[in-house]
Amino acid sequence: MAYPIKESSVYLRQVAGKYTRETYPGYTRIDAFLEWSKLELEKRNEGVNALDQQRLEKSLKMVTDHVDCADFVLPVFLSILSRYVESALLTPQNIDDYKNAVLGFKYAMDDPNEDKFGVCYFTENHQALYASCELIAGQLYPEEIFTNNNQGGSWHYERGKQRMIQWIDWRAKFGYSEWLSNGYYGEDLLALALVWGLAKDGDLKKKAGLLIELTLFDIAVNAFNGTMGATNGRAYAAPTMLPDQPAISAICKIFWGEGSYGAVSLGGVALAVFDYQCSAAVKKIALEKGPFINMERMSIDVEDSQKFGLDPANYRDIMFYWGQQTFLHRQVIENSMKLCPHWLGMRPSIDAHWEKYQTLEKAGFKPGRFDPLLPNALIENDLYDPDMACCALTQADIYTYKNPYYSLSNVQDFRKGKVGYQQHIWQASMGERALVFSNSPGSNEYNDRPNMFAGNRFMPRTVQHKNVLLCVYRLPTESAHFFFTHLYFPQHEFDLVKEENSWIFGKRGGAYIAVFTSIKGKWQSPDPDLYKSLFHDKWETEFKLAKPYEYLVPKHAAVYICEMGDEGTNGSFENFVTSFKTASFSGDTHAFIYKSPTLGNMSYGWKEPLKINNEQIAAKNYKRYDNPFCKTEFGEKVYRINSGGDQVILDFN
Repeated sequence: MAYPIKESSVYLRQVAGKYTRETYPGYTRIDAFLEWSKLELEKRNEGVNALDQQRLEKSLKMVTDHVDCADFVLPVFLSILSRYVESALLTPQNIDDYKNAVLGFKYAMDDPNEDKFGVCYFTENHQALYASCELIAGQLYPEEIFTNNNQGGSWHYERGKQRMIQWIDWRAKFGYSEWLSNGYYGEDLLALALVWGLAKDGDLKKKAGLLIELTLFDIAVNAFNGTMGATNGRAYAAPTMLPDQPAISAICKIFWGEGSYGAVSLGGVALAVFDYQCSAAVKKIALEKGPFINMERMSIDVEDSQKFGLDPANYRDIMFYWGQQTFLHRQVIENSMKLCPHWLGMRPSIDAHWEKYQTLEKAGFKPGRFDPLLPNALIENDLYDPDMACCALTQADIYTYKNPYYSLSNVQDFRKGKVGYQQHIWQASMGERALVFSNSPGSNEYNDRPNMFAGNRFMPRTVQHKNVLLCVYRLPTESAHFFFTHLYFPQHEFDLVKEENSWIFGKRGGAYIAVFTSIKGKWQSPDPDLYKSLFHDKWETEFKLAKPYEYLVPKHAAVYICEMGDEGTNGSFENFVTSFKTASFSGDTHAFIYKSPTLGNMSYGWKEPLKINNEQIAAKNYKRYDNPFCKTEFGEKVYRINSGGDQVILDFN
């Protein structure tokens, strides 16, 4: 009797059969996942494909050399040792090599031996991967001695288990500091799937499953047509500009049929291998076209720690702050100095900030919250900024509006004026690669953090209400370079683009967009280097299709306005464009009034609250979730998710 092929098997077949080394030049972390898919298909009696031992050897070398991101590929070898040791595709020598790599691995930053390859242990996704790998390794070999620190397997199991329990608990209460990340959600799901699929502890396995489901719900309410076209905490240029390629698109395709199998998703492969089944409620929500608004809050400000049972002065909580990358905060830095080895690449930054704090305090200054663009206020109030890290991922209030035609997503008033890193503040998505956002460039190239399009050198102040977004940039005059901001608006991805009365209008299918800048900008010629970084060997073919995509706005201070429309609401594109003849803008970046064709008078500014028709609109301190499907207070750990008569209750207590 023939049985229907599982969707998980469909994806595993895609991964096992489609991809080549040429597709992912230099991405050795992908190699092991291609072979993992083959092993699982053989286990399911759904075909036998010869393993590419060279791929496995390259990925294994990441583990034995302990290079950065070795924890991304180690789950494959742990799964092989847990699940496929009897496979005819593997040799006894393979199994011995994998076991020795697991026993010799360094599972924590504060374990013995200096790392020589810039290894990162501490960001949110790496914490989960190291913890999950350690507990599964200890579970596999409880009586063996792990040679890096000469501790037994049972010891490693307990340490990994406690770290994983703590990590899950923090995510259950506070969400992800690396919010809505196109790439890192994939790694988070890889760690959780490893625990859910292999852990023998029933309670831990259950909690991992609950967080998988909550993460899928988070994707469901923010993704648009199978791509995570939303604000996110850590962005890269390629996943942002090619939203069908990152991990999230494949995960959407696996679980609710929207998205693309265009890339190897590490988390997607793991969830497919262990055949995780998404709830009916979350599937329905993912396919709900709206219109609806999702408001949610993730992470916390260090100063608010006590409200939520955390203490930056308590070493017990240090990894929470390192996960949100606030290790340089004045309230955290003394514990950071205890934790950080002297050989770690970030140690000089910690020492430098500690010296700066000491110098300021000896001069009579005290830490306090203040506007970073008003230096005179520091002198008058004897305050200094205690929160200087460019990569800090503190309280994030997220607002996403979705309808059948488009989505508009923003993180409200996030760290305005501060130095930035990979934070992707806002984005409008109209399907596939038709997307628009602005940023403050961090460099002239496309792989730095921040760079020309991914992240921000200096953070703007933004706010969104329904289909309208207001964005204010005020770059500090002390900056030596980049006295401009710019808009990413790829004209070649739109059916029609036109400019009238300081507005840029675009049409993609039934979705319409209008963008205004208070300082007139200029379109730049397409840069072949961007296309080389995005498309590698196919860049010339793509570059021939390119039209101007960068609208550069000079000067240090500017207001951007983005207003969305669609054929269901506005009728024709011509009607949408005509409606902006009544739109007006007055004021400057400090305070302005925008007359919107749809929302009426909107006032905002660098320090002004959002008001719509004189009514103040709250844009901070949201619930953990506030949308039609789930309402949960921030800090709670029980989520009731409902859609169309289906319900799932995620109770982390």
